[in-house]
Formats: sequence, structure tokens, C-alpha cells
Amino acid sequence: AKIVSRFFIVPTATDGPRGRARRRIRGGPSNPPQPNGEIAPTLKSLVIEGKFDNKAREHLREFFEWLVESPVVVGDLDLSNIVYGHIPGRGRVFVAIDGLGDRNLIPFNSLSRSMNHRAKRRRVNHLIRQIEYFSTARG
Repeated sequence: AKIVSRFFIVPTATDGPRGRARRRIRGGPSNPPQPNGEIAPTLKSLVIEGKFDNKAREHLREFFEWLVESPVVVGDLDLSNIVYGHIPGRGRVFVAIDGLGDRNLIPFNSLSRSMNHRAKRRRVNHLIRQIEYFSTARG
């Protein structure tokens, strides 16, 4: 499946079911990214390490808005499979690296746009609650 938009998805092999990715996402938590090309940090690590700043919040809000309105089906998206990287020509962005696709035997979210939209809205709200929890757990 190929989706042409500001966030990209194409099929690729993973250690589990078939996944989707386009390229290795690089860039550290600094802006601009470190020149050594380190792998982009997960959203969970940014929050736990206290590196989830206002700019990252804005980028995450943009990602969540796109995700909810897009036709992408989210099966198991969590804080560990969203990374904050740098893409040449785009700058800093959040990207889903796993957790996409319908995980049900009967793919309700793939079949119904409204069910998919509601399911993604619930998932985003759950992720926001997790971010708040990890942020307050830091102290």
C-alpha cells in the first residue's frame, strides 16, 4: 500500500507481520539532528528523558491530526513505535515505524472509514494520556 502525503507508507519486511516503512529515520533529539546520523529516538524515550519540548509537542499534534484524517489503519500504535526524526527537505517530524494495519480477523477498520476514524481518535487519546502519565512520573 502506498499513500502519497506528507507522511509516507510503503510495504517492507519486519520480524513480525508485513510492515510498512520508507527509509531509516535518523536524527537525534537536538535540532538540527546530530551529524553522526544516529537513529531517531522513540516518542516514549523523549518523554521519559524529559526531551519532549513544546516544538516536539507541536510536531506530534500535526502527526496525530494527519493520522486521524488519513485512510491509514492503526492496529497497535504505541509510544515505542513512533519516532522523532529529521527528514531532509521536511525537517523534524514524527513517523510511525510500526503498529499500522488491521489486526482483527474481520478487518472492520479497513472496511469502514467512520470506524477507522473513531478507532484512531481513541488510540490518539490513549497515547496522549500515556504521554501525560510518563511526563508526571518523571517528577
